[in-house]
Amino acid sequence: MAEKKNYYELIGVPEDSDEETIRLAVKASLKQNHPDHGGSVEVCQEILQAKWTLLSARRRRVFDEELRQTRQEVKARETRKKIEVQKSSERFEDEFQEVISLHRKKKIIQAALIGSGIAAVIIIAVILIANSDRVRAALSPLQTTMNSVASNVTPSDARQETSSPAATPAPAEVDIPEVSQWYAEPGNSTPQTLMVAADGSEEFISINKAIASASSIDTIRVKPGEYRERIVLKEGVRVIGQDKGACRVIAPDGGVPVMTASGLSTGFVENLNLVGDGHDVIGLLIEDSTIEVRNCSFDGLRTGIEVAGAAAKPTIVDCTVINSTGDGVIFKSESGGETTRSMIAKNSGSGIKTVPRIHENTVIENGIHGIVFDEGAGGISEANEIRQNGGSGILVSASVTAPLIVDNEILRNNSHGIYFQLRSSGMARGNNIHGNKESGVFISEPGTFPTLRDNYCHDNEMDGGSTVAMLNVCENNGVAGIAVVGERTSVTLAANRCANNKFNGIEFSNGATGFAKGNECSDNLHAGISVTDKGTDPTLINNHCKGNRVSGISFLRGASGKAYDNVLELNIWTGIGVLGIGTIPEVGKNAMLGNGEWPVYYGRR
Repeated sequence: MAEKKNYYELIGVPEDSDEETIRLAVKASLKQNHPDHGGSVEVCQEILQAKWTLLSARRRRVFDEELRQTRQEVKARETRKKIEVQKSSERFEDEFQEVISLHRKKKIIQAALIGSGIAAVIIIAVILIANSDRVRAALSPLQTTMNSVASNVTPSDARQETSSPAATPAPAEVDIPEVSQWYAEPGNSTPQTLMVAADGSEEFISINKAIASASSIDTIRVKPGEYRERIVLKEGVRVIGQDKGACRVIAPDGGVPVMTASGLSTGFVENLNLVGDGHDVIGLLIEDSTIEVRNCSFDGLRTGIEVAGAAAKPTIVDCTVINSTGDGVIFKSESGGETTRSMIAKNSGSGIKTVPRIHENTVIENGIHGIVFDEGAGGISEANEIRQNGGSGILVSASVTAPLIVDNEILRNNSHGIYFQLRSSGMARGNNIHGNKESGVFISEPGTFPTLRDNYCHDNEMDGGSTVAMLNVCENNGVAGIAVVGERTSVTLAANRCANNKFNGIEFSNGATGFAKGNECSDNLHAGISVTDKGTDPTLINNHCKGNRVSGISFLRGASGKAYDNVLELNIWTGIGVLGIGTIPEVGKNAMLGNGEWPVYYGRR
């Protein structure tokens, strides 16, 4: 990864600075580096880029993460460099010691040869003096050998060794190896690359056999081709295809997954294409393993990727999961991990289920829902594009399921944009939810209690959103901007804008309760705020209802509730309308400005 420009250093602020500090620093930096003051256009452009990045919460999170990764890589490079220098020094010292040891061995052997040679010369001399010429002739070859030995000895060596010739023992025959033979090769401590080719042009024709032969630090390189086999990953081994589209691993039959990782603390898979070929089988099963899966594709399987086990924490990056007969990616409720920058599309079931972290994925055209959080899952769905799925864009289901849903683009799904049900909770914040067939955000069943904040719900065919909602914009929806429906449904709506909806801006009905405070409800085709049905009993305070086609606030069909300190302005029929037998709200201290025929209208009571 290239060195990341540090925008905090560029504008001279700490990395934990708030938005106001960053704004002031950008302004000062632009003034200081302006070309009119000796600065440059290039630096000003970088400062503007820093402003664009750091003043967006989502872009700033992405930048901070990239900056952190860059620092980790720099630190890792420095650590590797220190280790390499240390290892080089240790290898040099070891080799130097081996050479010194070899030299000493040679000196000892030479000394032994010299000593034995001198002793032999003395003995021969005595024999020659005492015996005849016949003996001298018989010993002449030995004399020649001694002369040859003596000719290879330096004078200093000869003087040193002749001082005590009798003390040097006769040597045994010694085979002196070359210097390179004094130390062994380092075995399997050096990473190896094993090549696999389906056409037999490399050492292995099977990926699985190459993995079986590899050590935990080796890399398997897979050449393009079709490999009809099941793969069992091994601790630490890296399996890398040369071309994702061309390295096809095909399920040999049904039942067992095409690829399995079980109980691994490390592992890496890249550029492989796992294909179901009509078999009802899982593509990649990850059990209690922490591995990285990058740039792989999973096509035509029962499930592309399934993750199980409390120790499972895989990272799935830049992958494609398409055309599964079931769900695309499944994380069991106890597992961890994340899916990032992947395409999850056209699976017959849901796109992704219960993933702890889903970040910057494209989840489109799946048969049921785009993303599902259930079975008590937490997790984060952040900055994903979720569109044109057969059910809801995101479904949150079951008690204690409480995800964070933030900065997603949720559009044109066949049901709701976000659907909370069955006593789930969590938060939806900063999402753009539009063009969905039903509600932008829909909450059902008593006890379902999420928090909605800063969402933009618009152009949905039914309601925009409901429950604890703050600072949301709900516009141009087919029914209501925000709908709160059902007995024991108690919510708080604060500081929302609900405008131009095809029925009501905010609607409480079917026994719902709660608070609506400080909301702006304008230009809706019926009421700004509508309270309907017996047992429906909310409190409406400090809301501004303006320019609605019927009334600013309406109480209907036996509803009760309270309306105090609201501003009701320029509504076409009435400021507050009270209609229906048994409809008895408490109304007081509201400002009525330029409404139609009646400030407050009471119908059949």
